Amino acid sequence: MTLVYIANIRLPTEKAHGIQIMKMCEAFACAGAEVMLVVPTRKNPGLAAVDPFDYYRTEKKFAIRFVKCPDPEFLMRFPWGAYIKAQRILFAHAVKSFLKSSGIGKDDILYTRDEHLLSTAQRYSGRVVWEAHALPRHSWMYRQAWRKCGAIITITEYLRRELARQGIDEKKIIVARDGVDVEKFDTSNKTDKTDRQDLRRRLELPQEKKIVLYTGHLYDWKGAGTLLKATDLVNQKLGMRNQELMFVFVGGTAKDVQNFKRKAERLSLINVLIAGHRRHDEIPLWLAAADVLVVPNSGKSAISRYYTSPMKLFEYMASGTPIVASDLPSIREVLQDHHAVLVPPDDPRALARGIQTVLNNPGAARMRAAQARHDVVPFDWQVRAKNIIDFIRTR
Repeated sequence: MTLVYIANIRLPTEKAHGIQIMKMCEAFACAGAEVMLVVPTRKNPGLAAVDPFDYYRTEKKFAIRFVKCPDPEFLMRFPWGAYIKAQRILFAHAVKSFLKSSGIGKDDILYTRDEHLLSTAQRYSGRVVWEAHALPRHSWMYRQAWRKCGAIITITEYLRRELARQGIDEKKIIVARDGVDVEKFDTSNKTDKTDRQDLRRRLELPQEKKIVLYTGHLYDWKGAGTLLKATDLVNQKLGMRNQELMFVFVGGTAKDVQNFKRKAERLSLINVLIAGHRRHDEIPLWLAAADVLVVPNSGKSAISRYYTSPMKLFEYMASGTPIVASDLPSIREVLQDHHAVLVPPDDPRALARGIQTVLNNPGAARMRAAQARHDVVPFDWQVRAKNIIDFIRTR
């Protein structure tokens, strides 16, 4: 089986979709497919010289093809939509040229997360697969392309139902939530005192404090701002005892990190560490060094409430560290009360209480964390890829 994964991304990228795409290409190859990842030549300036396989620590089991595609950066001075529209058009033309000359056959699988590439791909293959991560605002523009897809992969059950309501044949849709490399993120063997001390020394974290950790981007819908406000509330409640806790934020673009630091300064927070972006292969160490992991997603946006399947959620589960998470339909598709402490979204006081519940009841927290680690196994990238390949073969 030949599978060509077409992705309109900068590679490497510090954003989570780069991890997901590279891990899935590796997993598809391990499942027996001959895989080629096709991406544009536009680069992230800070990562232009970095080998994607090294950056994401993936095995070279698949090929990467960079297709020549101009980057209309001059449009960035205009409203953001102008750049996005132009870039999509340019990449669609680059993909068309590539598919014309590549020898791709009608029976080869063209796989993409980008709905705007579907109609182009469908001219060259009768087996186009769309991995849906959200419902486009103008869904009617894409409905015909969805109907022509050989298969559709959705990352949430809610999204599957939405597509069915749009008139898409449910038999061609499978739910495959995001995943994790369970073996790499299972740090349960690093929870004894000696290993925890070594990890914290390596990461330059204090030995004596309880650490509450968030990993990921700092966008509003991710809820990191809610955790920052909860931090202030916990400090106020504990008074001078705030020195017993440290709140750590790992991730974010350079610009977002600077803005986030200014927010923390305005709150005069003395026990907050904003560590910035870290390579993905370092994240398991941060999770193992923490006492509480937080998924504070906002309920104010549809993507967070219904469509997201956060990779951090599965990474947290695999780590065996206790979790506090927003109680949202998207999160509830994976996490239940026996896995984590679930709290109302966008409520700093509720989030602060959830963190204190974990810290004040370590025995119950460990039991939930152990159950989460046990139940995350079916979400391994390898399992996800096999399920998708098996589904495609039936179409």
